[in-house]
Amino acid sequence: MDGLPAQADEARPQRGEAGRQAHSVRGFLSGAVRKRKGLAVLSECDGEGTRRYRIDQGQEA
Repeated sequence: MDGLPAQADEARPQRGEAGRQAHSVRGFLSGAVRKRKGLAVLSECDGEGTRRYRIDQGQEA
């Protein structure tokens, strides 16, 4: 692919092996995990723009 950095795929991997888009992941976590299961979902963003979600097992939503 001309014009793209050679390391683009290594530097920023795709949205998981299933190819999900960000809004699909957020919707699942918000609806199924937080609302239906009552679990607290934490969202963290590192300095490189990568967002990670985790379930806080010590708290309920």
